[in-house]
Amino acid sequence: MSEDKTLDFLIRKKVIELHKSMIREEGRKMPSGVLEVDTEEFRRIISKYQVVVADFWAEWCIPCRIVSPIIEKLARKYAGQAVFVKVNVDNNQNIASENGILSIPTIIIYYNGREYDRFIGAFPGLERKLSTVIEQLSRRSSS
Repeated sequence: MSEDKTLDFLIRKKVIELHKSMIREEGRKMPSGVLEVDTEEFRRIISKYQVVVADFWAEWCIPCRIVSPIIEKLARKYAGQAVFVKVNVDNNQNIASENGILSIPTIIIYYNGREYDRFIGAFPGLERKLSTVIEQLSRRSSS
């Protein structure tokens, strides 16, 4: 092989390796922000990511509107450490039932696909309590 062909071959090989690496990394990258999900997306996310914070809510629920900005703030703060989802219980009654949602808002933190902790209602200190659990699970995940 001539030098030009060898160099061309090596460049192509390196580009392919980089592309494969980017695809693998993209598959591991956590979504950011708060995702509104349906039942199928909820199940996929719970099984894919180690720490998931799920806000079970409804449009007509006033306490849910109080909790929503807290969830959005935490989603920004813990981007890359946890995935945040919103599940509308009116549109996803089966997943709400499967998770024993009897009152809203209910926030469930999942760790490795299983419920780890649950918070019901809008109350003082909710943001702090959620932060504590997320940080605890993030430390556990990284060790």
